[in-house]
Amino acid sequence: MNQPTPNIRPSVLAFILPFAMGLILAVAVGGLVIAGYIGRDPTGDRLTVVFETGCGDDWRPIIQQRVDSIGLGEPALTVEGNQLTLTATFPGLEDDETAVTALLIAPGELGVFAEGEDGAPMGESLAGSADISEARLNLDLRARSVVEVSLESDARKRVHEASRAGPVLYVVDGEVVERYDDRRGLKGMSIDFYPARETLEEEIRVATDWSIVLRHGPAPCEASVASVVPAS
Repeated sequence: MNQPTPNIRPSVLAFILPFAMGLILAVAVGGLVIAGYIGRDPTGDRLTVVFETGCGDDWRPIIQQRVDSIGLGEPALTVEGNQLTLTATFPGLEDDETAVTALLIAPGELGVFAEGEDGAPMGESLAGSADISEARLNLDLRARSVVEVSLESDARKRVHEASRAGPVLYVVDGEVVERYDDRRGLKGMSIDFYPARETLEEEIRVATDWSIVLRHGPAPCEASVASVVPAS
């Protein structure tokens, strides 16, 4: 007895999804190159940057990690007194001397707070930079840059307990980057930070910066850029 041939039609998604994923991948690669930190060799000037700080020895490993994440070429770091000196080849962006140097000494502070009646952070921090277990740069299905931040289990519990009373705010270096009402429970194991900026390039750049500073820990003390000159 002949079996009827099933009338199977491939879903439109079977054709669309591979194309969409390829497009997202292309945007991701292109975006990271636009950010200037990942996926390209440094082609800018070789510069010597002097930072003024009262804790150069504590800053040194953090700046080294940030330098490695940005991809500066042949970096050399030295500490002498209140000065930390970096010599490296920069990415080759128009704002190398300002944006990249600022990123290297950015505070990188995460704070999670209950939301007050005025919509501002309220009370003591429920979690902070020390509670981050992972911070990674990603792209969502809409091809938007996102930083996925995971907290240690104890910190997640504190945030969850506090959130039963209302929304919580996630703050990076003084900017509220996520408002999340998780009275129904934390959303998975991580929280997504989306930079709200005017252009795609700006969003990619800011998300990249957040992922770098949150991944490697906060500033141990204040620091400033004393000088930026061509390397001798």
